[in-house]
Amino acid sequence: MVRVNFEISDSGIYLDHMLMNAAGTCKNIDEVRQLARAPTAAIVVGSMTIEQRSGNEGEVFYPMPGLFTLNSLGLPNPGAPYYWQNLPEMVDIAH
Repeated sequence: MVRVNFEISDSGIYLDHMLMNAAGTCKNIDEVRQLARAPTAAIVVGSMTIEQRSGNEGEVFYPMPGLFTLNSLGLPNPGAPYYWQNLPEMVDIAH
């Protein structure tokens, strides 16, 4: 039987494998809790801005089959005050 080692390391961070979520899919404590129950090696929190942003309205995803996909979500996030208050708990949940 062939065994494949999927362990990776980057900048001193070691992971069992390279499966992790896309950054735009995790923005708050509840989403971190959900991902912490999944078999991901790491949880990536999306972009953070000083002010809360609801993101772009309307069509934000454009598929070009066989070539690429483009999204323009508009950096939706709860803003820096939310992360200053909740990021330590988010880290604890992820670990």
